[in-house]
Amino acid sequence: LYARQFPVKEAKRRNSIKKLSIQQERVLPAGVHEVPFSYTLPKSLPTSFEGEFGHIRYTCRAICERPWDFDIVTRKAFTVIGIEDINSDARVSLPG
Repeated sequence: LYARQFPVKEAKRRNSIKKLSIQQERVLPAGVHEVPFSYTLPKSLPTSFEGEFGHIRYTCRAICERPWDFDIVTRKAFTVIGIEDINSDARVSLPG
């Protein structure tokens, strides 16, 4: 059994995006709002996995901080599929 653990603070610090800074106060009208963003995942991430004795799951969390009110928090799960270069494996060129 192999387990690699990250302390919660370290994991959050390593994989968090800096807050979008808004200098002036803004009021959002009622409705649906989108904030486009992108984040490049490290190439060394293991593929998502669900097994009898463990799992690897990934989520993205967004927080809309509101002064004097509860924050709005949303979380979405996503799947990471690793890229395997089979050309680097000498066995694939062998017949049958």
